[in-house]
Parts: sequence; structure tokens; C-alpha cells
Amino acid sequence: MKNFILIAFTLFVSVSVAQRTKRNSSSNYESKTVILKVKDEFRADCKNDAIINSRLEYIFGKVGVVSIIKEFPHQEKPVRANHANGMAYTDISLIYKLKYDSNDDPWLVIPHLLKTGMFEYAEPSFKFDLLYTPNDPQLMDLYYLDTINA
Repeated sequence: MKNFILIAFTLFVSVSVAQRTKRNSSSNYESKTVILKVKDEFRADCKNDAIINSRLEYIFGKVGVVSIIKEFPHQEKPVRANHANGMAYTDISLIYKLKYDSNDDPWLVIPHLLKTGMFEYAEPSFKFDLLYTPNDPQLMDLYYLDTINA
């Protein structure tokens, strides 16, 4: 019984360490970059290349913000709150990419940004890898894929 508990404990610790290491691995996300979504009540503070608010000046100065750019600059707030079927529209007009100069990990910068109460969420800019190549022998014959940057 003691051996079983010892093995189970060792397995649990190794899995939790592996998960923590994977999350904090800088290979999973861009360094010095955070994705933010501003709350709707702060819409007036938002420009295409800036968020101007006194709550953020100290944090932006501390991390050395290089740029803050709206991810979808041509998007506007949805006209209606809900679809005809009752589901809420997603407002992507307030999503920003923040790049900073300090050597702080994004996971350390995010709590300071969220404490301001201005953001719905803040997360590292995750990298996504292609999981597989399609098994299509005529893939190279599809000339239009390069045209549309697919």
C-alpha cells in the first residue's frame, strides 16, 4: 500500500511539474508580447495605436511599452448586442497587441495589467503550430492557395 501511494504521489508531482514547465516555456508564446481585450466602458480611451488612461501610465512605463496596436483596426462595435437566435455578438474591436521592452515574462506582466480593472482578459501571444500536412497528392497544383496566403 505504501508503495502504491509513493508511486501515485511521484506520478502526480511529475505531471504537475511538466504542465507548469510547458505553460511557462517561452517556446509556446512570443516573448515580451501580451494580447489584451479592453472592457467596453473604457472604449473612449482606445485609439488604433494607443490606450490612453492614467491607470496604465505607471505599468506601461515600468515594462517599457514599445507599441500597442489594435489587432483588428477596421472593426467596429457590433450594432446589436445579440444575434436573431439570442446569442451574443463578439466584439473584437477592442483587442490589442502590446509589445514591451523589459525582460519580464508575460505571465508576470499580466497580473499588473488585470489589476487596473480595464481589461476583460490579458494573455501571452501564443504560437500555434501546424499539426499535420494534408494528405493530398495534388496539393501543389492548387495555385490559388499562394494567392490568398493560405
